[in-house]
Amino acid sequence: MNLEQEKKQLAEDLSNIYKVLLKKLITEKKDFNTIAVHCGSGFSAFGLSWNSNRYLNQKKEKFSEQNWLIIKYSVSEWENIFYEHENFNDINEKIEEIFDELYDEDLTDEQITQFFSEIALYVLLEIRKVVSDHPTPFISLQFSDPSDTEIDLMKKINQLIDNEDKSPEFETYLEKIR
Repeated sequence: MNLEQEKKQLAEDLSNIYKVLLKKLITEKKDFNTIAVHCGSGFSAFGLSWNSNRYLNQKKEKFSEQNWLIIKYSVSEWENIFYEHENFNDINEKIEEIFDELYDEDLTDEQITQFFSEIALYVLLEIRKVVSDHPTPFISLQFSDPSDTEIDLMKKINQLIDNEDKSPEFETYLEKIR
């Protein structure tokens, strides 16, 4: 197996799915303020989650300031979790096969995480291009119920995708959920 070729192909395939969904989101919803490449534990699956200003404002009225960052940044609190998830079914099946191949190559968990981290970063940078004309949504990598390692990865990738205006707040959120 050519790992670099697999990585490049998977990144392109995922990127294409996100681009289609984001163009639809921009055309139909317009009110989104946050977008996440939302992954299952250990990158076992990929999806798209997003939240709207309207929904966030509704939540803000119901929750205390103390919980605000969790409401704002936790994908489990968002309006749209795994948006149009069926678009990812084929690619997530392919990811299962790739995991088997990566383990057959005797890669460590750290190497496998690096493999998928590079894919996620590529996809996030492509998402940034698609939404560049939209009023600056917050874009992030998120995991359902993240481990400490995944929290560290979310922080690292967030720093690489240029969310400067929201990074300190997001990093505070990550520390709260650790």
